[in-house]
This record gives sequence, C-alpha cells and structure tokens, in this order.
Amino acid sequence: MKKILNFSGIATAMLTVLGALFKSLHWPGAGLLIILGGFSFSISYMPLLIVLKLKDDESKIDNLVHSFGLVLAIFLTAGVLFKIMRWPYANNLMFYSTLLFTFIFVPIYFISRFRSPEKKFNTMVNSVLMIAVGGIFYSMFDMNYSSKYEQLMVDNHIYIHENTERLRSSNERLLKQEMTNATAQEFHQLSTELNAKIEALVSNILGSNSTSRAYEFILAMDENVANYNLQVAELNMDELTAIEYKTFERLPEVNTEIAMNVLSRAEQQLAVNENCYLTALILQK
Repeated sequence: MKKILNFSGIATAMLTVLGALFKSLHWPGAGLLIILGGFSFSISYMPLLIVLKLKDDESKIDNLVHSFGLVLAIFLTAGVLFKIMRWPYANNLMFYSTLLFTFIFVPIYFISRFRSPEKKFNTMVNSVLMIAVGGIFYSMFDMNYSSKYEQLMVDNHIYIHENTERLRSSNERLLKQEMTNATAQEFHQLSTELNAKIEALVSNILGSNSTSRAYEFILAMDENVANYNLQVAELNMDELTAIEYKTFERLPEVNTEIAMNVLSRAEQQLAVNENCYLTALILQK
C-alpha cells in the first residue's frame, strides 16, 4: 500500500505541475493534466493516506482527527479543481471545506493534542499555521454584500427589465409590418424560445433564492443559444450581437443579484437584436 501511495503521490505531483505549466503557457492538454492530477490526489493519494493513518500506532483519537482533516483536504482540492475548470459547485466545495477546517478541525486538533506534554509545542505551531492559512482562505470568500450594493443591483435589474419590456412592445408593432417576411418570423420565434428558457431560469433562481440549482436549466438552453447565434451569423449584420453561452455557465458561481443582472442583460440583448433587425428591414423598403 505504501508503494502505491508513493507512486500516486509522484504521479499527482508530476501531473499537477505539468498541468499548471501547460496552462500558464496556453498549451493544449492543460485541462486534462490538471483533472488527472486533481483526481489522482483526491481519489488515490489522499484515501490511501487516510487508510494508512488509521493503521498508525498513534491513539485512535489522533488518527480520527487526522483522517477528518485529510477528508476536508480532499473536498478543498476538489473545490480548487472545479474552480480551475469552471465547473459548478466549486465555491460551495471550497467554502464549506475551508469553514469546517478553520472552525471545527483546527480546534479539535488543538484540544486533542495540546494536553500531551511531548506534543504540546508541535501542536501549538501547527495550530497557528493552520488557523492562519484557514483564515486567509476564509477571508477570500465574499460572504455578504452591503445592503446598499444589493439595492443598486436590484434597481439596475428593474431598470434593464423595464427597458426590455418597452423594446419588446416596439418589436411587436414592427413585426406586424413584416408579417410576410419568413426570416423575420423565424428570428422572432428563436428570440421568443430563448427568452422563455431564460425566464424559466429566472423563476428558478427567484424561487430558490439561489443559483446552485441553475445548472440543469442552463444545459437546457444550449441548443436554443446555438440556434439563435446561427441565425445571427446568417443575417450578417454588424448591429446584431451573439449571446454568449459561457456567461450562463458561470451563473452557479455567483450570487442571485449578479445572476439576475446577467440574465436581464441577455434578455435585453435579444430585444435589441430583434429591434435592430426589424428596423433595418423597414428602412430598406
């Protein structure tokens, strides 16, 4: 088991370093190397280390405390990996593992070992180092925004939404003048379908007051965004702007106020694009 541990440790170090190097140099394969290194560390190296730790000759309490810390390290590593790869739930993994490490594990570690005279000094040094690192990590998370900032975000969302509604009303009037134009009708249909998916996502976020469950709605929008952007490309007008799907993919990582503003801007862009296209058609007559 120790040989396997050593092998997985060397593999983890090599894959992680190479992945970081490839990523900094923008070489292909960086993501794959980082994923392999992260999974090797979380699924192979750390679990083996926990098993070996539980078999140590130290007291059962010490072994359990160390194992608990190693489990938290697995989740923190997974969170960092998810963050690098921009996968959902990265912030949750990092935040809760850091929270448990700083405010639960370190006190338990200190209390369980400080009473032993031979471990007293090392326990004190290790505890100070861990609480400092955990505190730094914890301070990096945006816990809450000020009420003034949140109100500004809400006001901005309302302002964008009202402008979008006015544009939609204008588009409905313009569309009636182009009833026989099949392309205009198709573009309107694509805009309406994508807008409906965005509204469904908005309802989900408002209902749960969270963006953590938004990913399945975002996946359902992939085809709609692709079809819409294809139509925008075919129309070949400088005034039209494609909808960035990657922006939606980042929504599970942000708070509800930012997510609502991103979605309202996407809806506004749909309305602006349609308005520009319909106006251009009318002016061509």
